[in-house]
Amino acid sequence: MSSASTGPILIASGSTLILVAAFVLRTRIPHAYTMAVLAAAGVVLGTGGLLVQPGEPNLANWAVTVIVMAVMAPVHVHLVFGPPRHGATA
Repeated sequence: MSSASTGPILIASGSTLILVAAFVLRTRIPHAYTMAVLAAAGVVLGTGGLLVQPGEPNLANWAVTVIVMAVMAPVHVHLVFGPPRHGATA
């Protein structure tokens, strides 16, 4: 499978996983697990974004994207939806 077709699949998969974690898992599993799922989904989303770039991303692009997306996906969901509610304690 080429990166031209893998990139959009990873973007869709990462986005779907973020939505599921934000709307469903956030109130049903412990907060630490939700943040781990969101971090992994952010990495998948960022990787897909790099694969659809017109040029070849260098090592710095990969390092920065993976780290930033692993941090920003959980932070973004936490800021938008707030702390976890009942039943989701660690």
